[in-house]
Amino acid sequence: MTFRPQEPAEPLRYTVEGVVLESDEGDVRLAGTFTRPQSGLRTAAVLLIPGSGAHDRDEQVCGHRPFLVLADHLTRSGIAVLRLDDRGVGESTGDKDQCTHNDLLRDVRLALEFLAAHEDVDATRLGLIGHSEGAVLAAAAATRYKQLALIVLMGCPTLPGEQTIHEQSALISRQAGATDAQVAHERRMNEEVFAVLKCPIRHESAREQILSILASHLKSWQDQPVEDDEVATHINRMADTVLTPAFRSFLNCEPALHFRRVRCPVLALFGELDIQVPPALHMQVLREALSAAGNPDVTIEEFPGLNHLFQTATSGAISEYEVIEETIAPSVLERLSDWIRSRTHDGAAEQQHAADVAARRRSC
Repeated sequence: MTFRPQEPAEPLRYTVEGVVLESDEGDVRLAGTFTRPQSGLRTAAVLLIPGSGAHDRDEQVCGHRPFLVLADHLTRSGIAVLRLDDRGVGESTGDKDQCTHNDLLRDVRLALEFLAAHEDVDATRLGLIGHSEGAVLAAAAATRYKQLALIVLMGCPTLPGEQTIHEQSALISRQAGATDAQVAHERRMNEEVFAVLKCPIRHESAREQILSILASHLKSWQDQPVEDDEVATHINRMADTVLTPAFRSFLNCEPALHFRRVRCPVLALFGELDIQVPPALHMQVLREALSAAGNPDVTIEEFPGLNHLFQTATSGAISEYEVIEETIAPSVLERLSDWIRSRTHDGAAEQQHAADVAARRRSC
């Protein structure tokens, strides 16, 4: 794993604790890291929720560890942070691909119970920070767990899941050089696959139909036909992905239904160059849904020149993620810590934070 410039180095000047959370039912065990200031005060605390796919506690992606960088910044700013390995990753049990949103919300509840019970945490100042699909989960959790003091949504999909996937696929394909005909071809294929996934039929029957659809479309791929000996490998891999409970849960999700019920303070951040969750498609939907909720404390911001990972980018293409040295733009980190502290203000904690900042500056 390549060390990136923003990753923390010793001395950390805060407490790092390995934790293991176990559900009351005993069916899931989640391992992670809890970092907290050494102030001796009960602090605000946040849980970090990663996007789709199975991630470790640092949300490791394309040679970067954004949750490690984010946790370090927030903890140095006086905010405790819990981040966990997804089910089936690292030391956590289970399989995230087999989880629906309801399963993952149980994991959020388990994490919040840990934070609320911790002696160094103020249970009235708990928050969630979700990235991408994790932001949808954060919003859903806010409608269930009224003790939340705030949520932060980073690159949050706001359209129905199926529409989000169609729009995302088209943007990514065009960014990679696909023609309009190829984009339309891919759309037709996905529409047929998704129609099968939304029908209440047995897994085996659904798989047969999906394999047939995928084979037909791949063999007729315009300008770039797939060779016969490659078709079986492609279609089986694609079928494995779309048939998982995790994919079907996102396909059928309606994020706006959650946003219309969120009452706690919300900070939503989008990157101008994000081609996975483009601001032009998603910001207005979020704004309207939170307004319908009657939520009086909503901040929605677009950061110029940033991609889906909130890196300073040139085009926003996924291929850029790994070659960019920056993990998260400093302006985003500062905005997050400033906003969270403003919504979880505690006079003594703020004085301690100011003293810590002054001490760090003197030591530089």
